[in-house]
This record gives sequence, structure tokens and C-alpha cells, in this order.
Amino acid sequence: MFDELNKYKNNGHFFFEPDNELAEVSNVPKDFLGIYVIYALERGRVNLVYVGVKLPIGQWAPKMLLEDIEALDVYWYFTKDKSNDDAPNDVKAEILAVYKSVYGIKPRWN
Repeated sequence: MFDELNKYKNNGHFFFEPDNELAEVSNVPKDFLGIYVIYALERGRVNLVYVGVKLPIGQWAPKMLLEDIEALDVYWYFTKDKSNDDAPNDVKAEILAVYKSVYGIKPRWN
């Protein structure tokens, strides 16, 4: 859905479950400067729930339990590195605009 992200070759992802500690499962480099795209795995479906430049740390487990989310698939993309010089907030705005043009709303955690 987000072809705009294909140019960011320096990227990765990790899974987070309600009983995980973020520090134990995260593989985001310490020098990260970019955006996060978070998908919820819920009831056999995958739904985008958040696009941002910061992780909403501390809120995940309670929200996941309340919303019956089994796990989060957290993708991260360097938008500023040796290969790219895109401001993270600009990329975030672009991704949110694409999402809103398709669904008419922002992701539910934005």
C-alpha cells in the first residue's frame, strides 16, 4: 500500500506481544531517524494502527488487551541516512495522506 517506503533500504521490523518488554524485542538501531509504521494482528486480520516518528511506548499492552490485539508488527524506516535525506515528519505526513485518501480517516492510534 505504501510504495513511498520502498526507497528506504535501511529498515526492519519486530513483533510485540502484550507480555513482551519493548527493550527485549525491539531491533531499532540507537541512531534511528525515521518513521514507524505499526500493524495490529487481530482476529485473523492485519490493520494499520499507527504511523509516527516516535513509538507510543507504555501504551501498547493496555491498548492491545482492550482492543483484543494479539500482536503488533512494528516496521521502522530510516528516512535520514547516507542514502536518504527526507524529514521524518514529511514522510509521516505523506503516508498518513495516502492512508486517509483510501480509508477517509487516520489510523486509530494517530
